[in-house]
Amino acid sequence: MEEYIINFSKTYRFTYIKIENKQSMEIIYNLLKNNIKLSNINDDIILLYYGIYCGKVEKNYDEMKQYFLAAVKQGNSNALNHLSYYYFNIEKNYDEMKNVY
Repeated sequence: MEEYIINFSKTYRFTYIKIENKQSMEIIYNLLKNNIKLSNINDDIILLYYGIYCGKVEKNYDEMKQYFLAAVKQGNSNALNHLSYYYFNIEKNYDEMKNVY
């Protein structure tokens, strides 16, 4: 599973973030390989990968932002970096980028 996620991160050009929890690994794997989304996710690493998936694969930026913001609220700095990158490079909304930092 982890190898698949690592290869996915290389294909979609983002840095692989280590997934320590086996259950989280399975959920993220099922999302990336089988497009299986769960609701009521509370794990910041899963939220991070859901955000990445929505942005990179589905191009659903509204949903991506929701997942990243939820992960940021749990202290996930990687989600904050992804969100800032989006505002700076995709949306070109520099004020919003400053607000999330």
